[in-house]
Amino acid sequence: MNATVLPPSARSRPREPLPSKAAPLRKKLLAAGTHLLTARTARQLRRCDDIARQEKIFFRLTSAWAATSFWRGDGVEAALSCERFRATVPLRTYEDFAPAIEQMKAGAADVLWPGRCAHYAVSSGTTAGRTKYLPVTGGMLAHFRQAGLDSLLYYTARVGHSRVFRGRHLFLGGATTLTPLPASGNFAPCAGDLSGITALHLPGWVEKHLYEPGLAIAQMSDWPAKIAAIAARTAHRDISLLAGIPSWTLILAEALRAASPRDCSHLQALWPNFECFIHGGVPIGPFADELRATLGPTVKFHEVYPASEAFIATQDADPADGLRLMADAGVFYEFLPMADFDESRLAHLGPKAVPLAGVHTGVDYALLLSTPGGLARYVVGDVV
Repeated sequence: MNATVLPPSARSRPREPLPSKAAPLRKKLLAAGTHLLTARTARQLRRCDDIARQEKIFFRLTSAWAATSFWRGDGVEAALSCERFRATVPLRTYEDFAPAIEQMKAGAADVLWPGRCAHYAVSSGTTAGRTKYLPVTGGMLAHFRQAGLDSLLYYTARVGHSRVFRGRHLFLGGATTLTPLPASGNFAPCAGDLSGITALHLPGWVEKHLYEPGLAIAQMSDWPAKIAAIAARTAHRDISLLAGIPSWTLILAEALRAASPRDCSHLQALWPNFECFIHGGVPIGPFADELRATLGPTVKFHEVYPASEAFIATQDADPADGLRLMADAGVFYEFLPMADFDESRLAHLGPKAVPLAGVHTGVDYALLLSTPGGLARYVVGDVV
């Protein structure tokens, strides 16, 4: 388990490593790799074979669920057809899954997903007032890693180049320190913000070449001290991407102005290669004008739709065109027409939900998720 990391003092802060002779080569390899991935992503987006990808994901998930006690009780087995799945597996909310998740937190194996799950993302309480503990299995970590990279590649495909990968990526989030949960034996579960769990499981190349503000600062829970530490660390770094909610971003910008000895009328004056601002979770409209003035005249906005349950969608075109479903990142999606939605009858509405192939434009749907965290036909509470 990770203890809370206090803000490093100026004397105790470790020195930055000296650049090695291999650093330029690694940068060139990263640039070449992301250029190729951008071109491949652009081709995939033009092919638009999301329905076929969703079908493959469905069969992978049901094969895994067939090895668990919870889903065997629903009749889930390997090679289950989508039609049979829709007819027999009911829609569920978090409250329906809560007893099984409590078993998993206590160390039980093969409950909702094969094996044991040691990490849980804490999300907002339900209507019943319960805090949600969402299982973050190895499969979910793989989903968030893939969806996060794919989202950036949607951006590079949209703008036609991969230069955003030449600089550092600053993620402005809450404290990433995880809290131990009650356990027995050698099982040591923990819970916390999803950003904390994913930050502890970053691929090595991301942590080394891209991720800011570094794990030590990311774990800080004192918000003013954290902002000051981020500003001090990044004021002289080559930041090409910033991700955060608008209000926090504006606060950071003020701290950066104070930390920089140079004129910093906007962040591009501080970071010349800064080109992308990632946002999601809150409406950006009320902040748009102030953000554009604060970030810089040519910074592009990139909208994402993440949740603790899954990384659901991301921008791939003009904002007016909406967001694109992350259809190839390990999560299976279904859509229940809002005309049929009745929270008191969820257990009987399964056959009315349709996969991506059955969706029609101009219709409002309640979104359902089936994930490698062991949740299936989960009513996430959003309308699309």
